[in-house]
Amino acid sequence: MKEFWPYPGKSRAIIAIATMLGCTGYSCTSTRVAAYPRVVGHVNNEVLLVTDVTSEQTTLNRTDLIAWANKAITQKLPSLKTRDYMETVYRARQHGVHVEQLVPTDTAALRALHRHLNVTYALFPRLILQRENESRDPNSPSYDVREAVLQLVLVDLRSQRVLWNCVARSRVSPLVHEGRTFNYSFNPMSSNRAFTLAYRKSINKLIRAMDFYYPQREGG
Repeated sequence: MKEFWPYPGKSRAIIAIATMLGCTGYSCTSTRVAAYPRVVGHVNNEVLLVTDVTSEQTTLNRTDLIAWANKAITQKLPSLKTRDYMETVYRARQHGVHVEQLVPTDTAALRALHRHLNVTYALFPRLILQRENESRDPNSPSYDVREAVLQLVLVDLRSQRVLWNCVARSRVSPLVHEGRTFNYSFNPMSSNRAFTLAYRKSINKLIRAMDFYYPQREGG
């Protein structure tokens, strides 16, 4: 499968960033987020579409998280509008655009989505890594640690330009009970918990980046 994400050939760099974001101390849950630029901003009544999460060739059904993201965004940024994902999928198909297969570099589809559905921005989440780490070696530093690495890319559909890029790494460590002779540890969570943490932290980071209102952009 061709590399379709911005900054082609830099998958290793993304993983390296995620690795650096990893925590060194012990905790039940931890999330590190790296995003650039710090401020994006928006104009009143612009429209943001949060797309579904992709993982290589598999599209994960995370419509519940999309609904949560839309609600969080509209509550904290009332001047920015969001679109219902499933309704947008249906309407876009009438114009030959398959939103569930949309990628940041499909410039023709991005233009059509803006022209026909008046969408200003599209947010593309990509699941880079999700692991249960069900190791049998209790001395392993990743023993029973659930983890996920998620990348979010914000694209302006008018220019097809990447405005914002974010990588989040979440880890859910096992619970440890100190016994008389040795410690017991177990992790009742799954890597889906780590994914959810990374997703929510990333959306909150996006909200802070877009929490700047421009009365009017230059040239329009």
